[in-house]
Amino acid sequence: PEPDTTHPEPSWPHPEPPGSRPEGGVQPSPMPHEERSTAYCRSMGELRQSVAERLADVEGERIQRVRFQIFARYTNADLSGLPTAFRGSIKEAGDLEAQIDLNIQGPMDKARVEGLCESLPNLTDGRYMAGIQLSPVEGQGEGSKED
Repeated sequence: PEPDTTHPEPSWPHPEPPGSRPEGGVQPSPMPHEERSTAYCRSMGELRQSVAERLADVEGERIQRVRFQIFARYTNADLSGLPTAFRGSIKEAGDLEAQIDLNIQGPMDKARVEGLCESLPNLTDGRYMAGIQLSPVEGQGEGSKED
């Protein structure tokens, strides 16, 4: 019979050719990504400094992902001083608890990550934290900086 060209076969997943896996049938896992994170900081500026310290030895665009977390809690507070994205048009006193989780995909360099720290929402009395995923260094062990 003629092949059905109106319904092509799905392109994913591709079957692996015989013998493409090592003995035992298990593919070797890729080099793991390195994870670094900051402690909770009281301001965006403090977060930027902490990120700069954590990334001092990173060269080039090795940063694959950055996750920013911001926590804030206001009790019996004047809500009119908070960004409207959190309070809408409410201007009375009240309680507000906010948690923001931002994930930015790379690749990017450390200067870009530091710039992102300064672009986060400014929440008075907020707590800021960054988690950073780095790609593995090629030829790890050779030419890497050691303290």
